[in-house]
Amino acid sequence: FQVVLNALSSITDVKVISSPTLTVLDNRTARLQIGDQVPIVTQTASSTTASIDAPIVNQVEMKDTGVILSVTPRVNSNGHVLLNIEQEVSDVVRTTSSGIDSPTIRQRKIATTVVVEDGQSVTLGGLVQESTQKGTDAVPVLGQIPVLGAAFRNRSDTKKRTELVIFMRPRVMRNSSEAEAVTREFRNSLSRLGLDTGGTAVNRILR
Repeated sequence: FQVVLNALSSITDVKVISSPTLTVLDNRTARLQIGDQVPIVTQTASSTTASIDAPIVNQVEMKDTGVILSVTPRVNSNGHVLLNIEQEVSDVVRTTSSGIDSPTIRQRKIATTVVVEDGQSVTLGGLVQESTQKGTDAVPVLGQIPVLGAAFRNRSDTKKRTELVIFMRPRVMRNSSEAEAVTREFRNSLSRLGLDTGGTAVNRILR
C-alpha cells in the first residue's frame, strides 16, 4: 500500500483517513465508521386544536455519517476469501426541497463482491466528489464604492475534486499460531510508525 500511496502523493495531494485492522469471524460482518451521528427529523406533527400554544412533536432518527465500511468475509475450502463489501461516504448539507427543518444526508455508495487469495490486496475507488467554492477579496472601504469599487475587488472560483480510494487485504487466521503471526506483523507496522503497541496485551486478547 505504501508504494501506491507514495506514487499518488507525487502527482496529487494524498491524505490517509484511517488505517484500521479488524478481526472478524467467518461469515460475520465487520463494520467501521469514521464520522458522526446526525439527528434527522423524519416526521413533524402538531395538535389539531385551534390553540396557538399547541405543541409540535418531531420524530427524530439518528443517522450515521462519514466514512462507513461493512465487510462480510467467507473463507472457501481452497483458502480463497469471498468479500461482500459495502462502502459509503456521506456528509450533511442543508435541505432546500423539504418543508421539514432538517439536514439532508448526501451519500456516495459502493457495493461489490470479490474473491481474493489469502493476503492478496483489493483496491476500491470511484467515490468522487466535486465542489466549487466562490469567494471575493476586496480592499476595505474602496471595494464598497459603487462602480469604481470593482477595480478593488477580486473574485475567485475554486474547484476541488476528491476521490476516496480503499485498500484492503484479508488475512485468514486458522489457529493461534497464525493469529500470533498476524499480530506480530501488525505490531511491527505500528513500530515503524513510532507507536508503542504494548504487545503483551495484544497477544492476550487474541488468545
